[in-house]
Amino acid sequence: MAAITLALKKLDVPDVGGVIYDEVREAGEHLPAMAALWDVATPKERYEMVTILLELEGFYYDTELKMIAPLKPRPAFLPVLRLLEEVTEYEEATGMLVTSRWRRRNRRDTNYLQHTA
Repeated sequence: MAAITLALKKLDVPDVGGVIYDEVREAGEHLPAMAALWDVATPKERYEMVTILLELEGFYYDTELKMIAPLKPRPAFLPVLRLLEEVTEYEEATGMLVTSRWRRRNRRDTNYLQHTA
């Protein structure tokens, strides 16, 4: 009976890309508060928000274009952030997100897309 109960419990909690649904839901609930507080947050508070959102070393800055390049969010945030209109997943690296603005201006990415088309 215990094995059956455990199996049924696992069915109740869907898995989204290796992360359970409750973790994704909880991560999604953090985002509106982070967005609302960003403009009034101190640099330390902003750093803390970024570390909650992104993997360690998950922030990439394109020094040539002087703009934020791909981001690697923590797994629980990835499904929610994939829903943003201006964000797409980088084909070369699953779990890396890029803005459409960076993608348009990144010559390396543009060259890659021309060779694959």
